[in-house]
Amino acid sequence: MSNIDKLNDHELVDLKNAIERELKRRADGPKVTTYYVVSCITDSQNFTDLDCALRCLKSVTEDL
Repeated sequence: MSNIDKLNDHELVDLKNAIERELKRRADGPKVTTYYVVSCITDSQNFTDLDCALRCLKSVTEDL
């Protein structure tokens, strides 16, 4: 804790903000990667599973 005692007010505020951001990030849960398959500007599909996205992409490209 002696390192914290050496921090100035600005550094303490930065540390507090960083801790709050980290706590919020952890509370939000893990991030989910989303894969988008776009066949035209108005038609897009999103997937969280890469295998499903690749199968959809294959079917879209076969129709071209």
